[in-house]
Amino acid sequence: MNWESALGKAHRELLETKNNREIGKARQHANEHLLQRWVDENTKLDVRRRVELSEDSKLLEDHNESGWDMICMLSLLRLQAKYRGGKTAGWLHLEQTRRNSKKNQGAASASGHVVYRDDEFDVLVVTRPVQFSMECYKEDLIVMPVEALKDPKNPGYLYKVVPKKVWSVWQKKDPVAVLNDLFREALEAGK
Repeated sequence: MNWESALGKAHRELLETKNNREIGKARQHANEHLLQRWVDENTKLDVRRRVELSEDSKLLEDHNESGWDMICMLSLLRLQAKYRGGKTAGWLHLEQTRRNSKKNQGAASASGHVVYRDDEFDVLVVTRPVQFSMECYKEDLIVMPVEALKDPKNPGYLYKVVPKKVWSVWQKKDPVAVLNDLFREALEAGK
Protein backbone atom coordinates (compact mmCIF):
# COMPACT_ATOMS: atom_id res chain seq x y z
CA MET A 1 0.00 0.00 0.00
CA ASN A 2 1.17 3.56 -0.62
CA TRP A 3 0.19 6.88 0.95
CA GLU A 4 -1.96 7.91 -2.01
CA SER A 5 -4.26 4.91 -1.72
CA ALA A 6 -4.23 5.09 2.10
CA LEU A 7 -5.20 8.77 2.01
CA GLY A 8 -8.02 7.95 -0.39
CA LYS A 9 -9.33 5.20 1.90
CA ALA A 10 -9.10 7.43 4.98
CA HIS A 11 -10.93 10.23 3.15
CA ARG A 12 -13.75 7.93 2.06
CA GLU A 13 -14.07 6.65 5.62
CA LEU A 14 -14.32 10.21 6.96
CA LEU A 15 -17.09 10.93 4.45
CA GLU A 16 -18.97 7.75 5.38
CA THR A 17 -18.78 8.51 9.10
CA LYS A 18 -19.50 12.22 8.50
CA ASN A 19 -16.51 13.25 10.57
CA ASN A 20 -16.74 16.93 9.63
CA ARG A 21 -13.85 18.19 11.71
CA GLU A 22 -11.34 15.67 10.35
CA ILE A 23 -12.61 16.06 6.77
CA GLY A 24 -11.66 19.74 6.93
CA LYS A 25 -8.20 18.95 8.27
CA ALA A 26 -7.66 16.32 5.58
CA ARG A 27 -8.86 18.57 2.77
CA GLN A 28 -7.15 21.87 3.64
CA HIS A 29 -3.84 21.10 1.92
CA ALA A 30 -5.53 19.44 -1.05
CA ASN A 31 -7.77 22.50 -1.31
CA GLU A 32 -4.89 24.60 -2.65
CA HIS A 33 -4.30 22.12 -5.48
CA LEU A 34 -8.02 21.94 -6.24
CA LEU A 35 -8.40 25.72 -6.29
CA GLN A 36 -5.28 26.25 -8.39
CA ARG A 37 -6.67 23.94 -11.04
CA TRP A 38 -10.13 25.54 -10.82
CA VAL A 39 -8.70 29.06 -11.17
CA ASP A 40 -6.51 28.07 -14.13
CA GLU A 41 -9.39 26.29 -15.90
CA ASN A 42 -12.09 28.90 -15.27
CA THR A 43 -10.46 32.32 -15.18
CA LYS A 44 -7.87 34.42 -16.98
CA LEU A 45 -5.44 34.19 -14.05
CA ASP A 46 -2.21 32.23 -14.23
CA VAL A 47 -1.65 31.25 -10.58
CA ARG A 48 1.23 29.57 -8.81
CA ARG A 49 1.13 28.16 -5.31
CA ARG A 50 3.67 29.58 -2.89
CA VAL A 51 5.57 26.28 -2.83
CA GLU A 52 6.00 26.39 -6.62
CA LEU A 53 8.09 29.56 -6.46
CA SER A 54 11.85 29.40 -6.08
CA GLU A 55 13.18 30.16 -2.61
CA ASP A 56 14.94 33.28 -3.87
CA SER A 57 11.79 34.72 -5.47
CA LYS A 58 11.19 38.34 -4.52
CA LEU A 59 7.52 37.41 -4.13
CA LEU A 60 8.36 35.42 -1.00
CA GLU A 61 8.80 38.15 1.59
CA ASP A 62 7.84 36.27 4.74
CA HIS A 63 9.57 33.08 5.91
CA ASN A 64 6.50 32.29 8.08
CA GLU A 65 4.46 31.89 4.87
CA SER A 66 1.80 34.26 6.13
CA GLY A 67 -0.73 35.88 3.91
CA TRP A 68 -1.32 34.33 0.55
CA ASP A 69 -1.29 30.77 -0.78
CA MET A 70 -1.34 31.51 -4.53
CA ILE A 71 -0.29 34.43 -6.68
CA CYS A 72 -1.31 35.44 -10.20
CA MET A 73 1.87 35.74 -12.22
CA LEU A 74 0.25 38.25 -14.61
CA SER A 75 -1.26 40.73 -12.14
CA LEU A 76 0.42 39.79 -8.81
CA LEU A 77 -3.06 39.36 -7.32
CA ARG A 78 -2.55 37.37 -4.09
CA LEU A 79 -5.07 34.66 -3.19
CA GLN A 80 -5.66 33.06 0.19
CA ALA A 81 -7.30 29.61 0.02
CA LYS A 82 -9.46 28.32 2.87
CA TYR A 83 -11.56 25.21 3.35
CA ARG A 84 -14.54 25.65 5.67
CA GLY A 85 -17.28 23.11 6.24
CA GLY A 86 -18.91 20.95 8.85
CA LYS A 87 -20.85 21.86 11.97
CA THR A 88 -19.51 25.39 12.02
CA ALA A 89 -20.47 25.98 8.40
CA GLY A 90 -22.39 29.11 9.42
CA TRP A 91 -19.08 30.60 10.50
CA LEU A 92 -16.22 31.64 8.34
CA HIS A 93 -13.28 32.02 10.69
CA LEU A 94 -9.97 33.45 9.57
CA GLU A 95 -7.96 33.17 12.77
CA GLN A 96 -4.78 31.19 12.53
CA THR A 97 -1.94 29.96 14.62
CA ARG A 98 1.34 31.80 14.05
CA ARG A 99 4.46 32.48 15.97
CA ASN A 100 3.82 34.95 18.74
CA SER A 101 6.44 37.36 17.44
CA LYS A 102 6.84 41.08 17.86
CA LYS A 103 4.99 41.53 14.56
CA ASN A 104 1.96 39.61 15.88
CA GLN A 105 1.57 41.34 19.26
CA GLY A 106 -1.34 43.53 20.33
CA ALA A 107 -4.43 43.79 18.13
CA ALA A 108 -3.17 41.08 15.78
CA SER A 109 -3.41 38.44 18.49
CA ALA A 110 -5.98 39.81 20.96
CA SER A 111 -8.00 36.57 20.82
CA GLY A 112 -5.04 34.28 21.48
CA HIS A 113 -4.86 33.49 17.78
CA VAL A 114 -3.46 35.75 15.11
CA VAL A 115 -5.72 37.58 12.69
CA TYR A 116 -4.64 38.61 9.21
CA ARG A 117 -3.45 42.13 8.55
CA ASP A 118 -5.46 43.79 5.79
CA ASP A 119 -2.44 43.85 3.45
CA GLU A 120 -1.46 40.16 3.49
CA PHE A 121 -3.58 39.06 0.52
CA ASP A 122 -6.00 40.55 -2.02
CA VAL A 123 -8.62 37.83 -2.46
CA LEU A 124 -10.05 35.11 -0.24
CA VAL A 125 -11.22 31.98 -2.04
CA VAL A 126 -13.22 29.73 0.28
CA THR A 127 -14.28 26.18 -0.45
CA ARG A 128 -17.46 25.74 1.58
CA PRO A 129 -19.17 22.51 0.50
CA VAL A 130 -22.94 22.51 0.25
CA GLN A 131 -22.75 18.77 1.03
CA PHE A 132 -19.84 16.43 1.63
CA SER A 133 -18.98 14.32 -1.38
CA MET A 134 -15.97 13.45 -3.51
CA GLU A 135 -16.83 16.34 -5.88
CA CYS A 136 -16.33 20.08 -5.59
CA TYR A 137 -18.78 22.30 -7.42
CA LYS A 138 -18.71 25.98 -8.37
CA GLU A 139 -21.54 26.48 -5.85
CA ASP A 140 -19.10 25.37 -3.11
CA LEU A 141 -16.83 28.37 -3.75
CA ILE A 142 -16.99 31.89 -2.36
CA VAL A 143 -14.63 34.58 -3.70
CA MET A 144 -14.30 37.79 -1.67
CA PRO A 145 -12.02 40.80 -2.05
CA VAL A 146 -10.00 41.73 1.02
CA GLU A 147 -11.90 45.04 1.17
CA ALA A 148 -15.04 43.11 2.21
CA LEU A 149 -13.15 41.40 5.04
CA LYS A 150 -11.76 44.42 6.89
CA ASP A 151 -12.87 44.55 10.51
CA PRO A 152 -14.18 48.05 11.30
CA LYS A 153 -13.64 47.39 15.03
CA ASN A 154 -9.98 46.43 14.50
CA PRO A 155 -8.46 48.86 11.93
CA GLY A 156 -5.64 47.40 9.86
CA TYR A 157 -6.87 43.83 10.35
CA LEU A 158 -9.45 41.45 8.92
CA TYR A 159 -12.35 39.89 10.76
CA LYS A 160 -11.36 36.94 12.92
CA VAL A 161 -14.78 35.49 12.07
CA VAL A 162 -16.38 36.91 8.93
CA PRO A 163 -20.03 37.76 9.71
CA LYS A 164 -22.61 35.78 7.77
CA LYS A 165 -24.12 39.06 6.54
CA VAL A 166 -20.78 39.69 4.77
CA TRP A 167 -19.89 36.28 3.32
CA SER A 168 -23.47 35.37 2.33
CA VAL A 169 -23.53 38.35 -0.06
CA TRP A 170 -20.46 37.00 -1.85
CA GLN A 171 -21.77 33.42 -1.76
CA LYS A 172 -24.60 34.53 -4.07
CA LYS A 173 -22.17 35.89 -6.67
CA ASP A 174 -20.56 33.91 -9.49
CA PRO A 175 -17.03 33.13 -8.22
CA VAL A 176 -15.61 33.11 -11.76
CA ALA A 177 -16.99 36.58 -12.52
CA VAL A 178 -15.80 37.99 -9.17
CA LEU A 179 -12.28 36.63 -9.63
CA ASN A 180 -12.05 37.83 -13.24
CA ASP A 181 -13.25 41.31 -12.16
CA LEU A 182 -10.63 41.46 -9.39
CA PHE A 183 -7.97 40.30 -11.85
CA ARG A 184 -8.96 43.02 -14.32
CA GLU A 185 -8.89 45.66 -11.54
CA ALA A 186 -5.42 44.51 -10.47
CA LEU A 187 -4.12 44.73 -14.04
CA GLU A 188 -5.57 48.22 -14.47
CA ALA A 189 -4.09 49.36 -11.15
CA GLY A 190 -0.70 48.02 -12.24
CA LYS A 191 -0.42 46.08 -8.98
